[in-house]
Amino acid sequence: ANTERLVDSISEVLVEGDVGYGTAGTYRHHCRDVSFDPVGCEWRATVVMTNIEGDDKDDERAALEEIQADGRHRFKVKIVLETVPEHKEKKKPAANGRPTLDGRPSLGGRPGLTRGGLIGGGDSGGGDDSDGDDDGEERLNYVVRMELLPEDDDYGGGDGNDLMVDFGGRVPSSKAHLNRGASGGSAVDLEKERNQLVKKVFDEVGLDLRKAIVRCEFPEFPEGCKGRAFREIYQLNARLKSGSFATVCRGTHRATGRKVAIKCVLRKDLPPNDDAAVFDEVAILASLRHRYICPLIDFFDEKECYFLVMELMGGGDLFDRIGHKKSYNEKDARDLCRKMLEAVHFMHDNNVAHCDMKPKNLLLRSDEDDSFIKLADFGFATRVYGPNTLTKQCGTPFFVAPEILMRTPYDQEADMWSVGVIIYLLLSGNLPFMGRSQRELFRAIVVGKFDFDDEQWGDVSMHAKDLIRGLLITDPAKRLTAKQAINTRWMRDRADMLQKHKLGTSQRRLKTFNARMKLRSAMIAVNWVSSTQLLMRRLSSQRKLAGEGVSVGNNMVKSASIKEETKEDIKKEDKSEAN
Repeated sequence: ANTERLVDSISEVLVEGDVGYGTAGTYRHHCRDVSFDPVGCEWRATVVMTNIEGDDKDDERAALEEIQADGRHRFKVKIVLETVPEHKEKKKPAANGRPTLDGRPSLGGRPGLTRGGLIGGGDSGGGDDSDGDDDGEERLNYVVRMELLPEDDDYGGGDGNDLMVDFGGRVPSSKAHLNRGASGGSAVDLEKERNQLVKKVFDEVGLDLRKAIVRCEFPEFPEGCKGRAFREIYQLNARLKSGSFATVCRGTHRATGRKVAIKCVLRKDLPPNDDAAVFDEVAILASLRHRYICPLIDFFDEKECYFLVMELMGGGDLFDRIGHKKSYNEKDARDLCRKMLEAVHFMHDNNVAHCDMKPKNLLLRSDEDDSFIKLADFGFATRVYGPNTLTKQCGTPFFVAPEILMRTPYDQEADMWSVGVIIYLLLSGNLPFMGRSQRELFRAIVVGKFDFDDEQWGDVSMHAKDLIRGLLITDPAKRLTAKQAINTRWMRDRADMLQKHKLGTSQRRLKTFNARMKLRSAMIAVNWVSSTQLLMRRLSSQRKLAGEGVSVGNNMVKSASIKEETKEDIKKEDKSEAN
């Protein structure tokens, strides 16, 4: 049944002409000559590039018109659905690793990303893992692979690997085969432009497949995705916060009067990769049912907008509440940290990395309870299918892990660094790593040196400090996991002893933390603009460094520069200590 759902969903993307990015994205296209081999679960199709939308796409549009006039605006793809076992030692997969439509095998698993393909699964149980894992049956992941095929003699042959894309929305840096043509430079330039367009359309087809497979993981929502319009069921009320493409509003269920929070994602100008990421967020939230994780209640997929209906967390800002408490002690901080760690442990145990752990994503449930927090905002969350398999550059500057800044592959342990920063902040009222500019801040994080000065930490127990030391380790392999952090001595210390450790000074700092961070972030942003301009001028004269760092739009700095300058800082510190 799961295989049939995947086959139907993928086939719909390829066959239906009025769905997907081919009719709504920038690079318009459609598929024709679609064939399906049920034995090998393999599709073949011809993708036709039809038009390019956008006022700033005149050059690409002109190139496409030339390509169309030459009759080379088509390319062929092969898509294969395979299965990969989670535990190879238990049982071998079906022949060739490919499912068939005769009912075998019975598959579980959850969708996610993998390099050069898309892992998917058919378990839509909304986080219920009681699907036969303990009865000796093996759970299998689905893998969908798409490759470019030769198109007679018109295309440059090969097996298509040079145009494989990462379904995270990035095109690998491998060299593409070019048909140079006999007419000289202009033919070469046109061929390059054609290959670039093929890559972009190929990527959008891949994103359509990604959404199709992730949709198969969706549970049956109470009222969403059933043909009824969102506004028939919910009423939007006051706006709570806004972002570039999404707005969170207070909402009311018309029939029951239940108050909810509704995340509205406008699709009009949403880039395809971000559009597909909404489905990932929905699938992940639907699968995580935990007391300390803000749950997804319903989801509506409409042409103009996505609506994610969430539990309304009406307790206000965590630090503001701490600041207004009559007293604040180490037991209060430990209780908050335990709840956060339990949520993170459950999340990591279900192969999910949050990728944006910060205090703003720890929400208080109500005004009556100062410590009932829930982890929220899974917009950057992603599935993790193996150690150090994530490459997405994301996070909040003060809380981001050093391995992300260094652009090295990472996994759930990046969350644990952020957890360490949050615990440090809850106990002292300050951040462990600071800088007058974003460059200085990132350098401090990569170096990873922090301290426990007596003024801020004199009343904090040694066991709490030990936990922080185990989390703020720059080598993720040596960093504590969530499970290990829960089992540390601090989590087992007697509550009456921790209550004696008053954190009044930290409480006052936390009360003003948000205001201080707004000011500091504004100052860093100003410094960042200036330093970016200088950096761009420097890079223009050092072409060999191009492509080694994170784009300026991601608010990151050159990883090569961080490494070199960090080495120099360490040398200077070693010399000063020796003297």
